[in-house]
Amino acid sequence: MQFAYKKIPVRNPRKSWIARPFIYIALTYQGKSQKVLSLIDSGADVCVFHSDIAKLLAIDLAVCRKETYEGISGQPFKV
Repeated sequence: MQFAYKKIPVRNPRKSWIARPFIYIALTYQGKSQKVLSLIDSGADVCVFHSDIAKLLAIDLAVCRKETYEGISGQPFKV
């Protein structure tokens, strides 16, 4: 699968933009759907979205399972 890369402005004196694979996807839960602009990470094992998306889809985060992840720094954070 191939994605068109979008030019994203950056604050870098050597270049004015960087290319990233963003696409619109539809997230659906119990009949409600929301289009979201998403950064594609083809090597990711999971996808993480902002909690505002859950609110738009009427997902009750209080009853959802919590997960702990680590970023490149190795510092854990809960989602």
